[in-house]
Amino acid sequence: YERIKVLNFIIAVLLSLSSLVNTSGVIVQANKNIEPKIFISVKSFKDFLDDIDKIDLDSMDSESRNIYNESLKKISEIYNSKNKNYSDEELRIRINIYWAFITSSHEDGESLIEGLKYLDLTPDEIVSILTTANPKLVGADAELFKLSLSVLLVERSRLSDEDKIIYDKIEKYVRKEHNDFNEDKIRESVNLIWSIAQIDLSKCDLKDRIDVLNEISLDLESFQNIKLLTLKGSNNDIVSSIYEMVLLRDSDEEGKKYWVSVMDKLQKEGKSTESSIDEVVYRMKQENEYRNLVSLFNT
Repeated sequence: YERIKVLNFIIAVLLSLSSLVNTSGVIVQANKNIEPKIFISVKSFKDFLDDIDKIDLDSMDSESRNIYNESLKKISEIYNSKNKNYSDEELRIRINIYWAFITSSHEDGESLIEGLKYLDLTPDEIVSILTTANPKLVGADAELFKLSLSVLLVERSRLSDEDKIIYDKIEKYVRKEHNDFNEDKIRESVNLIWSIAQIDLSKCDLKDRIDVLNEISLDLESFQNIKLLTLKGSNNDIVSSIYEMVLLRDSDEEGKKYWVSVMDKLQKEGKSTESSIDEVVYRMKQENEYRNLVSLFNT
C-alpha cells in the first residue's frame, strides 16, 4: 500500500471544485425559499458594508424574516459562547454579512469572502447557523456547504500549530508532485485538499457519505489518500479515523479494540506509526465490507 498515493487526476478534480464556491450554487439551493432583494456590485469592503446596511426586514416575506431572526439568535449564541459580547449594532452588521452570503444578494465575490472572514466564524459554526434556521440542509448538502466555506476561509495563519503541520505536509506534497504549478495554483490546490480533508461524515448516513464523495467526483481510495495526510492522535484516535475513511462508518467497540491491538503490536515490533497505519489500512481493505462498499460508488 502506497502511503501518499494521490493521483494526478485528483488535483484536476480539486481545481474544478472552484464551482462549489460560487455563491449562486449550493448556497442558493439550500435557501431556495429566500428571495434576494438587492443585487449590487460593490467596489470596496466599506461600500459592501454600506450596502448590506440596506437589508430591510420589513421588505421580507414572513418566512425569510423568521429565518433571519433565527439566524441572528444563533449567531449571537455562538459569539457569546466565545466571550465576544458585541453591541446590537455590531451584531446587526455581522448577521447582514451572513445574510448577504447565503442569499447571494451581492455579485462582488471578493467582498463577500472578506465579509465571511470578518465574521471570524469557522465553517462548522456557519453551518450550524444555517441548519438551525433551515433544518432542510442536512447530510450531504450540509457537508458540501461546509466544504465550500472551508475553501473560501482557510488561511494557514489562522490554523492551530497542530493543523499548520498538516497543512504544510499537504503543501509539501503538492509542490513535489506538481512543480509546474504557479503559486496561485499551488495555494488553490493546497486549500482544496485541506478542505476536503476536513470533511466530517460522522453525522451522515451511508448514502449521504457516498453522495458527498460522488458529488465532488472523488472515489473512495482518493478520499482515503487525502485523509491519510491528516491522521493524528493516539492509536485509539487513529483507528477511529481509519474506520471513518476506509469503511465510511463509526467504529464498533469490538472491531476498534482489535485494530488498536494490531497497531500496538506492529509498533512494538519496531514499525513506525505511518507504517503501522499503512498496514492496518491495507488489512482492513481486504475485508468483504470494504469490497461491498466500493461497489456502491459511481465508476
